[in-house]
Amino acid sequence: MGRTTYKLSQEGLQEIEEKRQLKGWNRTSKRWARMADSSESTLKRFLRGEAISAEHFMNLCKAIGIEDWQSVVDWKSFDRDSTRVTSTLHLKSLSQPETETQKTKYSLTVTGIFTEDQKLQIEGILEALKKLLSNTDIVFKSQNGISNKNDDL
Repeated sequence: MGRTTYKLSQEGLQEIEEKRQLKGWNRTSKRWARMADSSESTLKRFLRGEAISAEHFMNLCKAIGIEDWQSVVDWKSFDRDSTRVTSTLHLKSLSQPETETQKTKYSLTVTGIFTEDQKLQIEGILEALKKLLSNTDIVFKSQNGISNKNDDL
């Protein structure tokens, strides 16, 4: 499967710049890159609006204080006529076990592009995942930027 990449929209870049200035960070802050488990060169590509991996995109947004990273994606850059579904699956440890009885917890982020015809099948899969996961937050976002938080799942 292809690797999902994202680019900042012009509006997203403005939001990123506002957050960056509030934090007092310069555009190539080593601290920002470090907090996002990223490199300075990736941060520079991100700020130039170039495509970077989904994982780095999400981490850079979260490190600057943008939890809704999807709101700053340039959705117009995706190929609307493509039937290819790209996805990333990212498991990240949220804590280190302090004792042998404490279990490490993970977060799960899945991104992908699918058609309206595939939506029912996707919803079924998400329903099964919701039964397994705690603290789920499922958001569908169309390429035109309309969000649909799916609380029914």
